[in-house]
Amino acid sequence: MKKLTFKIIITAFIISVSLPALNPHTAFSASAMKPFKVAQISISGLYSVERTEFIHMLGIHEGDIADENKIREGIKSVFKKGFFNDIKVYGNYNSGMLTVDVKERAIVTAVDITISGSLSKKTIREVFSLKEGMEYHQERLDAAIKELTQVVNEMGFPGATINAVTTYEKIPGKVRILLNVKAGEPVRIKRVMIKGGQHRVRDLLDIHESDIFDKRYVDDKLKELKIELVGQGYYNPVVTYTSFDSIDGVLVIDVKTGKKLAVTFNGNDLFSTKKLKQEMPFFEYGSVGTDIVEEAKQSIISLYHQKGYIDISIEYEIKDHTNEVEVIFNISEGKKYKVDKIIFSGVSLDTKQLKSVLYTKEGEPFDPDVKEDDVTALTDYYHSMGFLSVKLTDISTEMNKNNGKVTVHIAVEEGHRLIIKQVKVIGAEHLKEPELMNLIKIKPQTFYSETDVFDARQVLLSYVKQQGYANGDVKVSYEMDSEAQVTLIFHITEGSKYYFGNTLVKGNVAVRWEVFRRELKHTRGEPFNVTTVYEEVRDLYKTGLFTSVDVEFVEQEGGIKDVVFYVKESNAGLVEYGLGYGEYDGLRGFMDIKYINLMGMNRQLSLNTKLSFINHKVSLNYYEPWFVKTPLPFSATVSYERRDEKNTDTRDINYRVQRFTATLGVEKELIPLLKGKLFYEFNLVKTWDVQPDVILSHEDTGTLAISSIVPSIVYDSRDNPLEPTSGFTGGIHVKLASKVLFSETDFVKISGYSNYYIGLTKGLVLAMSLRSGIGQGWRDTVSLPIIERYFLGGGTTVRGYGQDSMGPRGSNGDPTGGNAFLMSNVEWRINILSSLGLVLFTDGGNVWSQLHQYSLNDINYTAGGGIRYNTPVGPLRLDYGHKLNRKEDESPGRFYFSIGQAF
Repeated sequence: MKKLTFKIIITAFIISVSLPALNPHTAFSASAMKPFKVAQISISGLYSVERTEFIHMLGIHEGDIADENKIREGIKSVFKKGFFNDIKVYGNYNSGMLTVDVKERAIVTAVDITISGSLSKKTIREVFSLKEGMEYHQERLDAAIKELTQVVNEMGFPGATINAVTTYEKIPGKVRILLNVKAGEPVRIKRVMIKGGQHRVRDLLDIHESDIFDKRYVDDKLKELKIELVGQGYYNPVVTYTSFDSIDGVLVIDVKTGKKLAVTFNGNDLFSTKKLKQEMPFFEYGSVGTDIVEEAKQSIISLYHQKGYIDISIEYEIKDHTNEVEVIFNISEGKKYKVDKIIFSGVSLDTKQLKSVLYTKEGEPFDPDVKEDDVTALTDYYHSMGFLSVKLTDISTEMNKNNGKVTVHIAVEEGHRLIIKQVKVIGAEHLKEPELMNLIKIKPQTFYSETDVFDARQVLLSYVKQQGYANGDVKVSYEMDSEAQVTLIFHITEGSKYYFGNTLVKGNVAVRWEVFRRELKHTRGEPFNVTTVYEEVRDLYKTGLFTSVDVEFVEQEGGIKDVVFYVKESNAGLVEYGLGYGEYDGLRGFMDIKYINLMGMNRQLSLNTKLSFINHKVSLNYYEPWFVKTPLPFSATVSYERRDEKNTDTRDINYRVQRFTATLGVEKELIPLLKGKLFYEFNLVKTWDVQPDVILSHEDTGTLAISSIVPSIVYDSRDNPLEPTSGFTGGIHVKLASKVLFSETDFVKISGYSNYYIGLTKGLVLAMSLRSGIGQGWRDTVSLPIIERYFLGGGTTVRGYGQDSMGPRGSNGDPTGGNAFLMSNVEWRINILSSLGLVLFTDGGNVWSQLHQYSLNDINYTAGGGIRYNTPVGPLRLDYGHKLNRKEDESPGRFYFSIGQAF
């Protein structure tokens, strides 16, 4: 490794003297340099690091006062970045110019590979340890070639030769490596000799004559053979290769299978033989003996106890044959017992709460093995409630062998419950006692609670560390004033106070320093707070730019902690595509192309295309996370869509629409999980081939310009947007179109939704949704334009009805949509296997031409079920919805096939 040095040279033109170059170990005299104000900073030789990041690491800005120590510490900080071999700093007292000359380390930009022989480039690239982005120097390259040569030799090419040619790019410090690999003739296996193994072992071992002798491959195949033999019942096989002669090509493999193990169970009705074999420890230990068989017996008994079979008895015998060891378990399962009642005596606390902390539960199988766990859980709970002298005098059971019911009796001597007489904080030297006391929510003359004490300690500890006392601690003790009163004491240990020092980022190549600067919340000189740093790590992950973000704290003299972030950048480009089928739009496909790091600033550009038999859509989207240099996300979209709206019964065209859309706007997180949005939207819509009975106004045909503003507010606490199992999401959206905004129509629409998800038990989720919307035109607009009206019916709204078929209809029976709608959905989502589930649902809703026609009596209801198959992009679903209050001329229901949940 090349030794790194740095130099500080201060030029003082006032005295016309140049100080000699200094290394890190040179001692400065007090008169070596006097402080001066930096008016300008000039940096040369900087290519891989942004100027702003370099100055941040140096810790000296224009307008600062610089001195010898500050420059020394700044250079030390810059070296931690790992990009530099040499740094020189010159200072001029008269002009205030600080000049920095840097020499960057050489970095590998590319590794090109040429091969002669039967090796693959992919294999060589994986094995070669000097990767793109790593620091280059000759010693590292030599070591990488030596390591690669050794691996290639082990792969069966003992005569391989490898050399490398390095070329420097136009940008200084950028190196391209050309690896030239001459594999030579491989050594091949001419004969495989298996000692000790039976003939069928040769069939299991995937090593053949004429194969290249690749030591790594042979080792892997021998491991696979051992696993296969274990799977066949050999509980302690030994598989090794003894030797390989490169001259005659003989590979000698030694196989000792040992004896097979046969485990037999008799009398097991509750558990399958497969389940019981999973409890056997023989293969784990690699042997069979009385002590291990006894352990296996106890495992089976414990398994039966968990199901309430407390009378189970097991006898076993071990038969040692020539080629096999047989273990036979004879099981007498006995009767199943359930807990009927749990009865407490001597208690003042709520028995319902006491029962909740027990492992033994009423109505569940009785397990005698959890008695000690119950004692511990109940004692801990009493302690947490202030009964420190509690005693469980007796836990007994009363069993009814006729009906298999068990009554558990628990006798308790609670003792006195502690009352907090006083709360004290001691030990704080610099932190103010009144501020600490205000953080404690425990009041005198209240019952002692360990939960409250724990919460108070955590709040105090967090506060202590937020003030810079990184090694601070809070301990709790109490003094008994009497048998039932206690003084609670919080002991504060501050330790040394630390402050934030410099902040460095290592591993960033494409992501610019500005992205880190705006995500970092701490500044140099503030009290050190590790919680702040971990919040920064979370925010860096949320950008989507990194696969990993690790952090290290480096302690410096004077109570300073530098923060070093180690990041690995993710692939900024993404291409997604897929095919699907919907019952309404038929075969459909999509392709999305996205890049999330334009100009290294986390700006995002995406192209989205969707294509089906009835719909063509393409959109170009731009996203700026920091609009006008503030944390205000901005997005803009331009799109083109052509769609044919069909009557789901006759498949006739109701109308065709072509739409050009442009939107732009901002969004802001108002509080955690709550976002506000404000967008401007312009639509140029052409509608034609409209069925006469669908036309409600002159705006329903021809070309129409709609200019609107769209404010909205959205709350989302779901645990998973694609497959939520808990949480709530809801929002309110307003769309206002007016001629003031150069729109050709005037209306306002208000719509809202709320979805609620409850995980009832593992694999069972109750999902509920309520959606509604109203619209109203003014001036010359009475009914909303057809493309703005509400429609219901289909796989994501009210299942059982055709797509957009609910609500008002024209004279020919075609749906016209309306100015108001109301819809509700309830689903029971049941997970059967890891990727397969069932859904039971009820839907209801309707559409009205005008708001004043709204009536709950008009709601149409459906019920049905479906199948879900989970995929990475959401579940594939097949649903059938049945109409509960259908009219005589309506179909009974419909099937739907699609991707994603209904809501």
